[in-house]
Amino acid sequence: MHPKLEGAVLKLGRAHHYLVAVNKMLGEYQLQVLAAQKAQADAASRGVPMILQNPTPPSKEWAVLVGEFVHNVRSGLDYVVYELIGHQASASVRRRFERDIQFPIYLTEKRWDAHLRPTTYCGKTRKPRNEWMLKLTEECRAYLSGLQPYQAGEQSAVNAHPIAILQRLSNIDKHRTLNVVFLDLPADMSFVTDMESLRRVRHMESQTGIGGADRSDDPEMDVKVGLPFQVAFEDGTPLTVLPGIYNFAAMVVNQCDADFFS
Repeated sequence: MHPKLEGAVLKLGRAHHYLVAVNKMLGEYQLQVLAAQKAQADAASRGVPMILQNPTPPSKEWAVLVGEFVHNVRSGLDYVVYELIGHQASASVRRRFERDIQFPIYLTEKRWDAHLRPTTYCGKTRKPRNEWMLKLTEECRAYLSGLQPYQAGEQSAVNAHPIAILQRLSNIDKHRTLNVVFLDLPADMSFVTDMESLRRVRHMESQTGIGGADRSDDPEMDVKVGLPFQVAFEDGTPLTVLPGIYNFAAMVVNQCDADFFS
């Protein structure tokens, strides 16, 4: 790895540290939830009165760890383009644009192109918003363009792109509040207090087709262990996207090292 990328490597190393911590907490939390659900199901199969309820949501500590992860990945990518400018242009050019340089993330090609062109306002021509990018080689700009979420095509794919998710999480963490994670259960989840209520709920579901499957009126034949759940952010994005974000950033660092610093 080129010495100029040492900062990016260190930032991603810290990000990996927080990613491991988050994954560990996620695994422990899932085991706790499944154990509680199994205990509830076992009680139901024996005819013991029971209450199905949401497990305790993840603690605020999760949000802190995720915020640190997001910050370090974003900073690592910013380090890459900062060093690219110094390497392909000059240190003086980099100092000139120091406040503007950050890893570009664009959801539309139109916006990408617009920020590389001069604009006119009240008869005056303004320099491109991303003028610093014009100091990069055409090959390097093409590479950065190829990484953009808009290249994914369909809007759903664009929104699911690793750095599109990174941008959303980073903006939340910087400008509004810490990323809140919570337990996401199906909207048709039934909460009952005893076996007779459970029997009535199952009968209603079998008549209405809720859940998309035939159900038995006998609760002992219809108790599920491991109810569907996921730990997610406010917008419903599952916490399991974090490794993909890290892997994408690591790929960028390695590719830039090979293509532009060797």
